[in-house]
Amino acid sequence: MKELAQLLQKAPGLRGIEFKEVKRLAELLQEAPEIGSIELKGLFGTGVVITRTGTVMLGMPAGAPLPATAPSGAGDGTEPVRAAPAPALKEIKSPMVGTFYAAPEPGAEPYLKVGARVSAGQTVCVIEA
Repeated sequence: MKELAQLLQKAPGLRGIEFKEVKRLAELLQEAPEIGSIELKGLFGTGVVITRTGTVMLGMPAGAPLPATAPSGAGDGTEPVRAAPAPALKEIKSPMVGTFYAAPEPGAEPYLKVGARVSAGQTVCVIEA
């Protein structure tokens, strides 16, 4: 923690802070579980934010276990057949990881409905990082 305090003393204006020191701040953040993030603000809105990240597990609520059944074709050595994607549909991949919002606000109409045609530049969703 002493090393962290020494590095943070350089933060005003971010003058004199070097990349290796920012990297060390990130390492110290990982070593100090009681600290969630470090934000260094400099002059004119410049700055650095270092945030602890963790693995997020999304899951469905636990329900009653389903009875175990043998998959069809088990033991015959055949591979399962995967459905081919519909030729008229195109996949849109997000350039970042985040929370998907289909509408601009809760209760509002979604940007698109499933199966709708999309034009270049049209908003299809909001991804919040």
